[in-house]
Amino acid sequence: MTPALPAGRLTGHGLTPRELTVLGLLAEGLTAEAIGRRLAISPHTVNRHLEKVYRKLGTNNRVRTVLLARQAGLVP
Repeated sequence: MTPALPAGRLTGHGLTPRELTVLGLLAEGLTAEAIGRRLAISPHTVNRHLEKVYRKLGTNNRVRTVLLARQAGLVP
């Protein structure tokens, strides 16, 4: 079960456009390598973006991040 966010936590979530793009591709089930190929960036850079997303959303893994992002309407 994904923990609920404190009220207002995702209001002004602070994700950059690139972080939102990476998050959207993650939600589609792509790996860091596949996301990197799609965006013409290295898998290391993808993982750095994901680390920032985790920190901003208060998560620590891909599954929780995608579930929370879907609940918050950040990704379809």
